[in-house]
Amino acid sequence: MNKSKTTNILPRSFKLENYEEMDRLSPLGWLFQLEARYQLHASLESFIDCSHRLTNEEKKKFLDLIITDYFKNPFKLDRKYKFFSQNHEENVEIFIYAEYEKLPQIVTSGAIRPMTIKDFHRTNRLYGGLFQSSENNEPFYKEVIRHKSLEDHLKLIPFYIDLSFSDDILEKEFKRNLANLRAGFKEIKPTEKKLAKYTLAKWASYKLLAYIDLYLWSCIHNITIKRPVLSRALYQNQSEYGEETLRKSVLPIMDRLFLPNGVELEDLENPTHLLDELAILALSNPENN
Repeated sequence: MNKSKTTNILPRSFKLENYEEMDRLSPLGWLFQLEARYQLHASLESFIDCSHRLTNEEKKKFLDLIITDYFKNPFKLDRKYKFFSQNHEENVEIFIYAEYEKLPQIVTSGAIRPMTIKDFHRTNRLYGGLFQSSENNEPFYKEVIRHKSLEDHLKLIPFYIDLSFSDDILEKEFKRNLANLRAGFKEIKPTEKKLAKYTLAKWASYKLLAYIDLYLWSCIHNITIKRPVLSRALYQNQSEYGEETLRKSVLPIMDRLFLPNGVELEDLENPTHLLDELAILALSNPENN
């Protein structure tokens, strides 16, 4: 959204003390909270409710109510909202992010898990057009590789597993097939663990969630909060932090969160999505989830 004006006034519902528990968030907790804000950011342009097309006026009104709820309850787990629409004369339900119950299972079980119905449907949509073209018995992924238009989805590879074999045999076969897949899909680099737990402590000290919520509020209202105002509001008792902290430390994190493939910085050889890195950190620290 283009910002048309600036302001030195913070929203009345914003209270920094509501964010004091940030330093207690686990990697999984950070993953959920940033994912919830990523989804709200995405909703600013492509707002979706369950069954209605809202007017721009009601859309802005409901978005304002939603970000106000973020201010009041920064660590809330359920981001599913219901509002009364004057235009439709009935309640409308709005889902920003309400899948916390599923998230721990997905992250802690890793990238290998039984396919769900949703997984199968998504795979069929991606590769369904190839089913008729493969009449031989070569591995399906080789047919996928030949279709360059599917490159964005190459990392999702269906596997055939026969559970009648022993674990030892299946583990050896998986490693052998994995080596073949890595050789065939050279474009896909594994997401490295770039984040460490001490990084999350830094995020808390930067008041990252509070800054993001203020940024989202400014996007909803099409304004920019002046940086000195933000700095004073966030770092009231932290003399070592200021406007330079926002510019040099916080904004790069924001870029990596809201740009789908991250942002290329000098210290990132292969920039990746910040949420992917958080998932890896959560997976490697399951005891803290």
